[in-house]
Amino acid sequence: MSHSQQDIEQRVQLAGSNMFELLLFRLGEAEDYADADQRELFGINVFKVREILAMPEITAVAGSSGNILGVADIRGQVIPVLDLAHIVGLRPKNGPKILLVTEFARTTQGFAVEEVDDIVQLEWNQVLSAESHSGGRTVTSFARIDGNIEDTRLAQVLDVERIVRDILPAKESEITQENTGRLVIKPGEARRARARG
Repeated sequence: MSHSQQDIEQRVQLAGSNMFELLLFRLGEAEDYADADQRELFGINVFKVREILAMPEITAVAGSSGNILGVADIRGQVIPVLDLAHIVGLRPKNGPKILLVTEFARTTQGFAVEEVDDIVQLEWNQVLSAESHSGGRTVTSFARIDGNIEDTRLAQVLDVERIVRDILPAKESEITQENTGRLVIKPGEARRARARG
């Protein structure tokens, strides 16, 4: 059995045992941080990460927002690269050094981060909803990294799906029956169809 097949099997077994893996990374420091050693930990479910790379060459895209660094050619696929630090309001001390290539919701994109910290296995009961604690829309939950103990390290689990949806919204012309399996009817078309029928 190949190494990648063993990795997949282990992750499937984790899901069956009420556990998951979280990739921990750092994005930088807030403008008003006095202590750069206290940079916050962030996390993303490992299932969403295709690969982790040293930052490749980025090509800027004319007219793009400050949340998008540009595009990168990763193994023949051109993907958008999002500036995750900028999106959450942090500033990398030495610039983003790592690219997290992610796949979910039929999209592939890269997230620029300052550094990768670790991959940890957690039980779902170590994850707390951020709904009542977070004013922003980018954090879904807080993960207790060291377990359900007092003074555990906390990681902010980012809602990367929402971030992608907000920054790279699908164009109406791309939403068709062919690529979603659903028929998309624009407002007013249903009334016109009923009037004709």
